[in-house]
Amino acid sequence: MRICPGMYIQISGTPERSIAARILWCHGAMLGVEIDRRGFECHVEDQLHLTYSDDGKLFTKQVLVRGLVESAADNASPNLEFPVAPLADDAEPVVVVLVFIPEHIERPGVVDLRQSKRMNTADLNKLITFGDRYDCELQDVSPSGFSVVTADDFALDSIVRAEISDGGETAEGRVRIRNSLVLKNGRFRYGVVCLERQIKSLCGVLAMRLHRHQSHTPAGF
Repeated sequence: MRICPGMYIQISGTPERSIAARILWCHGAMLGVEIDRRGFECHVEDQLHLTYSDDGKLFTKQVLVRGLVESAADNASPNLEFPVAPLADDAEPVVVVLVFIPEHIERPGVVDLRQSKRMNTADLNKLITFGDRYDCELQDVSPSGFSVVTADDFALDSIVRAEISDGGETAEGRVRIRNSLVLKNGRFRYGVVCLERQIKSLCGVLAMRLHRHQSHTPAGF
């Protein structure tokens, strides 16, 4: 899927500097995204990472800040067929003009790679405990970690306690957040790696069971 106007993305500099944004226009290797300046300070020539989701995977591209346009309403593309991303009433909107770093235009890096194949768990509607919430949606699992959707906002590289149950067995342990994505509904999707043996072992068992099941399920079923 190509990056295009109307997409929601995340731009980040460091784990402490990240914000959700909506693409307003694209022109060649350049694009304009609207953000609330209060939530993310950036400057011309800053090098940032742009993260987006495609087919259940997270991808990242490196970009450079080429300019800042103070008034989103006056300077957005005149041919927009969708509203500008909703901001708070007291927001300080700014359009950030970004340009892709050449070597990253054609081959975006996959952000959510782990040490082994990830098995999709979305159809299981499996809920796990992540941090202080027990109603978090498990999205996929691998022998080294998993991805989860939650309403809580965590910084990249945070260590969070998680608990997963499967087939009468429960495991808990610490995990480290390796990537994050702000979803359209305001929730967050995190890709994590397990730091402790018990929860990592159960992730491996669950991933293996799903792999066997999906390998023996005929196409179309």
